[in-house]
Amino acid sequence: MSYNNSNVNISYIVSSIIKTIIFIVIVGVILYLFKTYQPDSYNKYIYSLITGKKINVVASNMSTQTTQNIIEADSESENNFDIVEPIEKADDKKVSVASVSTSSKRKVVNIVEENNSPIKIEASEEIQPPVSNTSPKFIDGYEVITIEDTEPAELSSNSSSSRKNNNAGVKKIEAQQASPQQEIVYVEPAIPDDYDGPNWAVVAINTEIYNKENKKLGSILGGIVVETNGHIFKKNATLIQCFQIKDGVVNKDVEFYIKESDLVMFRGPYTTQIHPDKTTIIDFCTLRGKYQSLLDDLRKEEIKKNPHYSEYQEAVAAYKNLKNESDELEEKRKTTSGAAKANLEDKIHKLKLKEVTARKTLNDAQRKYDSWRNANLGSGEDIKITPTPELNKLKREMDALYPRANEICPGI
Repeated sequence: MSYNNSNVNISYIVSSIIKTIIFIVIVGVILYLFKTYQPDSYNKYIYSLITGKKINVVASNMSTQTTQNIIEADSESENNFDIVEPIEKADDKKVSVASVSTSSKRKVVNIVEENNSPIKIEASEEIQPPVSNTSPKFIDGYEVITIEDTEPAELSSNSSSSRKNNNAGVKKIEAQQASPQQEIVYVEPAIPDDYDGPNWAVVAINTEIYNKENKKLGSILGGIVVETNGHIFKKNATLIQCFQIKDGVVNKDVEFYIKESDLVMFRGPYTTQIHPDKTTIIDFCTLRGKYQSLLDDLRKEEIKKNPHYSEYQEAVAAYKNLKNESDELEEKRKTTSGAAKANLEDKIHKLKLKEVTARKTLNDAQRKYDSWRNANLGSGEDIKITPTPELNKLKREMDALYPRANEICPGI
């Protein structure tokens, strides 16, 4: 009988233990699930109920981060800080809260234990500007200061922000270099091989112009654009028939002829929308024409300083007048007869005598004139002058265009 009772007691105890274990497991699972999916409610009710401690839940809402729940111990210590971080000790027996307050010159760390007795640890850190550990660099006895020595720390190559900015700048430059630049292509109208219409040209230098009878009409400046049509021959030169083009309009009322060697000629009709290379030729010849004109004016001013200038000019004018009068009488004599022809021959004879005397006077004046000029100004076209700022400016602009102009038209 006692044996049966002992068996019953043992079965009851085992059954109780099993039920207790099952109950504990079920409760543990429920608490675990509750803590996992409802951490705020768990901390507020269950943890406080179990431990008997009051817990405050602080939610930190950040615009760019997920909401973090930070458990703070309920104490009267300071709770307004820039950064709040939970710290757990390795033994998991105490819950501590560490808060960091930062300023420009010092950093204060407050650690609060669960027993509400704050322990304050201060770590004073003076913010100092970065000090270079490298020694000064010298080349040939002179200290060399590099960019790294002078640029601020936030722009230093060692800072991450600088590296990001530099990388962004490099990528931008590489992208710009990688993108091909669109080249502007100038397409001029095609000219048929059998084209026989008017062409156009640019006056290369300041030169003389002639009429159809090969007589000089004056001179023309370089850079002027002309329409060309026919041509005539003058001794060993070819004269090209020209009409000036101004603002794209051809002036057919004034015809003149220019030596072919003094023109830069282009095939086809002129149009205002011309290739930039041809514009370069026009600009270069225009500058050279202005330069030559100004240079001639400066030379004339220097020539007039010659003390024999007036005497020489008067001698030249006197001789030319006698020569022209004598030539005219010679032409009349060819178509005259009788007494009138005899009178003309007598006048011509007297003019020839005066012409000889005038020629001698001219030679004497020219000898004195040339002697002073060669001694003070130089011979030929090489006359010593003092360049003016305007002349120097034209020379610089002309020299800048010359390489390309000469490449387009060699020997221009």
